[in-house]
Amino acid sequence: MMKMKEINKRLAGTALAVFFTSVTIQFLPGQVAHLNTPDLVPVEGSYLLSGKLDSGQYNYFLNGILKEQFDSRRKKLTENLKSREDLILHLDRIKAEYISLLGPFPEKTPLNPVVTGKIEREDYTVEKVAFESRPGHHVTALLYLPEGKGPFPAILHMPGHSFDAKGRGVYQTIGRFFALNGYVVLQVDPVCQGERCQICQTEPVKYSDIYGNPLSQSTTSQHELYNEKLLLLGSTLVAWEAWDNIRSIDYLCGRSEVDITRIGITGLSGGGTQATYLAPLDSRIKVSVPSSYIATTEEKFRTIGSQDGCQQLYSEGKAGIEEQDFLFMAAPMPVQILSTYDDFFSYKGSKTAFSELREMYKVVGAGDRIRQFAAPGDHGMPQVSLEANVRWMNWWLKGDSSIIVADTLRNPYIPLKDTYVSGTGQVLSYFEGEKSIPDYAVEMLEQVRQTKTEFLANNSSSGISEKAAGLIGYQEPVNISGGSFKGTFEWEGLRIEKHLIDRDRDFKLPALIIKPKKVKSKGVPAIIFSGCFGKMNEISKNKQFILQKIREGYAVMVVDVSNTGELRTPEKGVQVNYEFFVAKLPVYAGRTLLGYRTEDLVIARNYFQTVLNINRKKTELFASGQAGPPAIHAAVIGGGFSKLYLMNTLDSWETIVRTHFMPDNLGVIVPEVLKYYDLPDLELMLAAKKIAVERIIKE
Repeated sequence: MMKMKEINKRLAGTALAVFFTSVTIQFLPGQVAHLNTPDLVPVEGSYLLSGKLDSGQYNYFLNGILKEQFDSRRKKLTENLKSREDLILHLDRIKAEYISLLGPFPEKTPLNPVVTGKIEREDYTVEKVAFESRPGHHVTALLYLPEGKGPFPAILHMPGHSFDAKGRGVYQTIGRFFALNGYVVLQVDPVCQGERCQICQTEPVKYSDIYGNPLSQSTTSQHELYNEKLLLLGSTLVAWEAWDNIRSIDYLCGRSEVDITRIGITGLSGGGTQATYLAPLDSRIKVSVPSSYIATTEEKFRTIGSQDGCQQLYSEGKAGIEEQDFLFMAAPMPVQILSTYDDFFSYKGSKTAFSELREMYKVVGAGDRIRQFAAPGDHGMPQVSLEANVRWMNWWLKGDSSIIVADTLRNPYIPLKDTYVSGTGQVLSYFEGEKSIPDYAVEMLEQVRQTKTEFLANNSSSGISEKAAGLIGYQEPVNISGGSFKGTFEWEGLRIEKHLIDRDRDFKLPALIIKPKKVKSKGVPAIIFSGCFGKMNEISKNKQFILQKIREGYAVMVVDVSNTGELRTPEKGVQVNYEFFVAKLPVYAGRTLLGYRTEDLVIARNYFQTVLNINRKKTELFASGQAGPPAIHAAVIGGGFSKLYLMNTLDSWETIVRTHFMPDNLGVIVPEVLKYYDLPDLELMLAAKKIAVERIIKE
C-alpha cells in the first residue's frame, strides 16, 4: 500500500488539476430561519414520514447508544459497590479515563500577578487582581480579604454563566458572605465571561448569536465556539477552565493571608460545573460545594438537553462517566451538593446523583463526607443554601459549623464598573499582547501539524482510513440492509419513487429515487444526493443537473441523512449551532454526527444496489453543506463511489480553527482529528485512486 508521503509526491504539480476543481468555499450563515422546515420546496406527496419536524432523531440517539452506555455504567457500578476493593479499582479506572480525556496540561509559567485597585468596604477589603494562567492570557478576579490577622482558610469561587461574572450581584453576595465569615475568597472571571470575552467588543464586526444578541455577551455561545476549535486540536474547554482554576489556586497559595492547607471550592450553575470537574484534579482542594448543577447527565438529556462546551466532555459516556462520578473521583474529599426544588436542572436528577454518591462514599468508608442540601426556589443559591455552604466549609476547614456571621451590611454591592480589574473592562483591549483562545488555537494548530505530518508519512491509505473511521465513530453497517418501497408521485414531469431505507433500531432513512427511462442490464450509473435542507429542496435547486444525469442514463437517489430533511429535530438554534442538541449527543457518546451521516450514505448506497443494479464503478455522490465532510469520509472509508461533487461545503477543519467566528459547524466536528489528517488529505487519497472531487459554489 502506498503511504501518504508517496501519494503526495506522485500528485505534486499540475497532476492535481485533473482531479480537483478549485473554488472559494461558502459557509452557512449564523441565522438560518428556513432551517426549521424539512423541505424548502414542500411537496406533500414526497413525504415518507410526517413531513413535520419531530424529536425522532434526538430520541434515536438518546434511547440508542446513550441508553446502552448509561445502562452499562449502572450495571458496572452495582457490581463494584459490592466491595470496597472493587469500587476503588473502579474509581482509579474512571479517574484515569478522565485525565486521558482532558489531555496534558501545559507547563506552569510565571503568574505575573498585578493588583490594579483596592476597595475598602465595611468589615472586609476587595483587591482587583489579574494573573496569567498561560503566557499573555489573563485571569481577572476579585480577592476578598476579611478583617483580622491571618492566615485564613480560602475559597476559590467560580461564578456561573453570566456576562457580568464576578461583578454580578448574586456572586458578590457569595464572596462577601464568605469574607464576613473569615475566608479569603478569590472570585474569578471564567474565560468568555466578565472581563475575559474572547470576542473583543471593540472589533468593527459585531458578531451575534442565533437570536441576534451581541455574541460578546453570549457566554455560552463563546464557550461552544471555542470548544469546537479546541476539540479539533485534541483539547477541550473543560480542560481550559480547569487549568485556569488550578492556576487560581496557585495564586491563592502565593498570598500570605492564605492558609494553604485549608482551601475549598464552590460555584453556582456553570461555576458548579467547574467545581465538579476541578475537585479531583488538585490535591490542595480540601472540600467542594457545587450548587445548582448536579442532576445526572442522563436526566439533563431527557429534560433540558445538552449544555455548552464547558459543561460536557467529549466521550464521557463511552468512558462510563456520569457527572456525579467526577465528585466521587475526589473521594474522600467532603462534598455538599446544593439543589433547589424548582431548578431547571432536575431536582429528581440531583437526588439520583446524590443517592449514588452516598452509596459510593459509604463503601469507601466516607459516608459522613457527602451531603445534599435542598431548598425551595428556582435556579440559584438562596440565602439558606449559602448559609449551608458556609456551615459545611466551616466544619471541614475550621472544625466548627455552629456559628456563622450574618450579612447585615448596608449598601453591600460594588457597582459593576468599579469591579473592573482592567481599565477598559476587557482584557483583550487592556493588556498589551493579550492572547485569546483563538490565538492559542492557531499556535496549537502549528504544533499538531507536525504530528499529523508524521502520521500521514508513516501510514498507508488503509491505515489512515482505519484511523478516520475510529475518530468519527464509524461502524461498518454490515448487518444493515433492506428497506421498503412506498409508492410514487409526480413532480414537474418527473416520476419519483419513495423509499424508506432501514437504518438500525427501527430508524429509517427517507429517500426518493428517479430512474432513467432505459435501465441497462449490465449496471446502471447512479448518483446519490444529500444535503441539509431536505430531499425536494435538493431536487429543486439541482434540477437541471439531475435532468442532465437522467438523460445520460443515470439513476438518481436523494436521501435524508441524520438530522436533515424529514429527520430534522425541531430546534430554534442555540449556541450558534442550528443542530446543537442533536449533534451534542453523539459527541458525549464518543461518536460524531459526521460519523452517523457517513454510515447513512454507505447504507443508502447499499440499498440502491438492492433495488436497482447500479454500477459501483460509476456511482457518484453529490453532497452540499454539512453533508460534504461525511461524503468525503464515505468515499474513503466505505468506498464504492467514483466521483464526488461537493457544493458549498467545508474545505478544511483548519479553516474553523483559523476563522474567528464560524457558526453552525458542530455537526462536522471530529475531536483530535487535526493531529492525524484534514479533509484535503482525504481528498488526496481519493485522487490517488482516480476518484475525482469537484467543488462547486452556488449562491
